[in-house]
Amino acid sequence: MPKNVQVTVAWEKGTAPATIDVSQPMFLVIQQIVAAIPAFPLGGSGSGASPGDYCLRTLETDELISPENLLRNVKTGETIKIVPAPALEAPEFRRRLASLDSMHTILASQQSGLISSELISRLMHLVVTETLVNICRPATALLIRILQLTFTAAEADAARRTAMSATASADALAALTDNEVAASMELVHQVMVTSGKPLLAALIQRLSASEYVLQLHSLALINAVFKFALAGGATPAATGSWANLTAVRPPLLVDMEKLNLRPVVARMMQLSSNEEKNKELVEFQTLTMQHLYRQKSLRLDSLDTVFDEECGIPDPQNVLQILGCDAEVPADMARVGVLGADALCQFIAKYRSDFNEWAALPVETRPSLTKISSEITEYLSDFWELSTGFSTSTTLQPHILLFDQIHHLFIRLFRRLWEDTLDLNASLGMIRTELRHVLRNHALATMDALEKIVMGTPVSVIRDRHLKELEDEDEIMAHPIVRKLRDVVNKESFEFVKQQRLACLCAGAWFHLPPNASSAPSVNLGSSTNHGSRKLAKSVVRFCRLSGTKKTLYYADFPEVLDKKPSLEQLTQRVDLANVADIVTGSTASAIHSSVPTMGGGGGTSSGMTTSSTSMSLATAAAVAAAAAAAANNFSGRRGVSPTPSSSSATATGATDPRSMHCFSLMQAGVNDADLVSIMDLVCMTPTQYSEWTDGFNLLLNKGDHEQGHGRVCAGR
Repeated sequence: MPKNVQVTVAWEKGTAPATIDVSQPMFLVIQQIVAAIPAFPLGGSGSGASPGDYCLRTLETDELISPENLLRNVKTGETIKIVPAPALEAPEFRRRLASLDSMHTILASQQSGLISSELISRLMHLVVTETLVNICRPATALLIRILQLTFTAAEADAARRTAMSATASADALAALTDNEVAASMELVHQVMVTSGKPLLAALIQRLSASEYVLQLHSLALINAVFKFALAGGATPAATGSWANLTAVRPPLLVDMEKLNLRPVVARMMQLSSNEEKNKELVEFQTLTMQHLYRQKSLRLDSLDTVFDEECGIPDPQNVLQILGCDAEVPADMARVGVLGADALCQFIAKYRSDFNEWAALPVETRPSLTKISSEITEYLSDFWELSTGFSTSTTLQPHILLFDQIHHLFIRLFRRLWEDTLDLNASLGMIRTELRHVLRNHALATMDALEKIVMGTPVSVIRDRHLKELEDEDEIMAHPIVRKLRDVVNKESFEFVKQQRLACLCAGAWFHLPPNASSAPSVNLGSSTNHGSRKLAKSVVRFCRLSGTKKTLYYADFPEVLDKKPSLEQLTQRVDLANVADIVTGSTASAIHSSVPTMGGGGGTSSGMTTSSTSMSLATAAAVAAAAAAAANNFSGRRGVSPTPSSSSATATGATDPRSMHCFSLMQAGVNDADLVSIMDLVCMTPTQYSEWTDGFNLLLNKGDHEQGHGRVCAGR
């Protein structure tokens, strides 16, 4: 092959002939092309272009031309492209992928076919069938994006119609419905239901993959599918027979149960020590708790086909007699809904030998299995706080995912205790004590280890532990009526405090600026120079107010606190809350410490930062003020309660400035997703203001654990 080859070089605005020496290194080949084409926008003299900024690709297949395939792809008469190198394209491509606006544009273009059932099916096919990591990994990431943003768009549309429902007519509400969003939601739902099981099977298999990013993406896609499936489930508090309620169960959730997804994820929890993976595991745990809460809220009105269809028992009437009930739902099982019925059904179906031993007991002395099963289900629900409908824990609790196995284990323990005491109530009391003790102190134990602990503990030890608990606990708090009242008060008080916090943000407030901030005041502050910016920051204050849509934070800087709050028109600066990834609070916030890069408001530190999602202070404003104050003192600096001004956790730098405990920073994702960059640093004027605004931002950021401190106080723990 001759050394000099005549080719046609194409770029976005034209083509030109060129002669290249294929025996030269790729760097020199590109240099020849750039220098030989004066019309090339970045070529010619004085352009400052570097050959390393470009690459060559084939015209038809877009294949990257490298030294290895140069002779094969560059032949006389061929047309090749000169384009920006991958190193230059990658950041821009990544920015476009990460842009919610771009993805919303795609979703808004449903009629153009940009998002179609064929595209989703093709992506799912790639995820299921491809074994090459560099193919299935990006396909998985794209599916995650489509599911997440379709679901987000549907939520936003529903929230908009809910907000208008009080004043708008039925016809007006129908006109408000975004048909494109509804169509995309239905399209994705149909494809997922049709092809979801093979996809889930492939994802579960990849949870044990050696390639870390593929494993992480697979778990994230499972979470997206899980959330999508929950959106299509039966509404809580619905009532019906077992056949009717299970018939409307989302097919994707049924597939997850048949594929034994939860035990696989539970095993990952017990082995995981990676923070990024733990975040996805906690998300799966939260979704599981929402699913269990929904199952518990579905009320059964009859047991018509529970033990016939689901358990495959040839003589269901005999089973009902052993359980001590007929087709009507016993009062004990009515409290735990489908969750309790399903747990009992799984006990009969999977552990038939244990059930047969139970059935062999004398009828005269045999306790009611429905009551025992329902009480254990209730104890587990109370321990994991399922009755609230939201998660109050950010720690990994794999046993939540093994609900049926834990339920069966404590039924076995009950029988051992009952044979020793022959007292139903005493045995159930000891079960409650032992359940709390074991699950609290052995949270990450495997089922085999947990079984040895539970079944190997002497009855005398369990009894002594129960008596000690009775001494420390007021028995009235365990009464079902009080327990139900506590749950109601918990929900109502949380909603009250939530509305108060958001009202504070909408009303607006004055803030100090941190000493190291460079203020960019929106009003005329007189003559000043850049070298005096540090002094200027100390002499100005900032007023912030949340917009009525709760999507934008408006603010402006003033020389001093005004007698009258500024109007929204006077607040010329704004922060889009969609760009806020987290909020950092207390002595670790960037308002006082200046090592984190800042965008418009001061520096901060990423070393040991404590996010407000782990320091929520809703408990400090609960109705039970005395208990809230005690909870704040007991949990200061830990998950659930915001740091207080008197906290001893301040660093040496922050301790010199008392305002360091009243500051917080709004953080945006940096160049790397793991990095956080400060958008705004604020120092509150009072501890009350600090609690109100940090709580409010946590609610706006939709943190999964911001109810923890409030839940502990209302629950009496």
